[in-house]
Amino acid sequence: LNVTNNAIRTLPESIRNLRQLDELCVHANHLSELPDGICQLSKLSSFYAGTNALGHLPADFGNLCELSELDLSHNELVSLPESFVKCTSLERVWLSENRLRVLPTRIGWLSRMSELHIQGNQLRYLPSSIHRLRLYTLTSSGNPFLTFWSKSAVRKLELKPREHVPRLEELAARAGTKRPMPPRTGELPPALLTMLRQVNWCTNCGGPYFGYARRRLLFTTVAMYYRLPLLEERCSPQGCLAACAPFSPSD
Repeated sequence: LNVTNNAIRTLPESIRNLRQLDELCVHANHLSELPDGICQLSKLSSFYAGTNALGHLPADFGNLCELSELDLSHNELVSLPESFVKCTSLERVWLSENRLRVLPTRIGWLSRMSELHIQGNQLRYLPSSIHRLRLYTLTSSGNPFLTFWSKSAVRKLELKPREHVPRLEELAARAGTKRPMPPRTGELPPALLTMLRQVNWCTNCGGPYFGYARRRLLFTTVAMYYRLPLLEERCSPQGCLAACAPFSPSD
């Protein structure tokens, strides 16, 4: 389905009924958002939505697990939903010329990705999990990677816990992220519910963490010849905890 360059402002929610659709091109329209129903196009393998005005993606965008080519360049995206890392068939991705400040911590688990375009964003660093990817093409110019950093800026990002072992609240919250369903009202203490809304993800094993972690900035080589700042976030200073089960994109 190709509706390129038609001044379209919205897509109908009924698009969810096109269950056999494998390619959708809405390039060069006036879209500011996508309907939630687009996440039900389980057969979609190619989606081209560049040169619009998209400010965000639906929370369940990761349901598009057959998606292999994705073009979201020249939009107004500030971030990507956490579910993005469940699009495990992605091979070629264009995110150029947006307003992205961060990439998903677990982007390195998109193991099929070979081409990634992120130039012209507002990225100061990349998640260290990107080292897992076997990228043949990486374009990243036009980001404030190396010009932004000073010693004081690097120190502000660093984190090391004061305790030698995580607190019980930390372990309980980590276990809580594995629940198949959200907790019901009154089922968990309010403090624990607050923690669960502020989950972070380990760039080493992909598991959850809250306050107990080690965070540091590393300048290293990516895709053979790019020396870039990578933010490493480990769920434990000593190495990943047994309670922090390795991430699976199907989780």
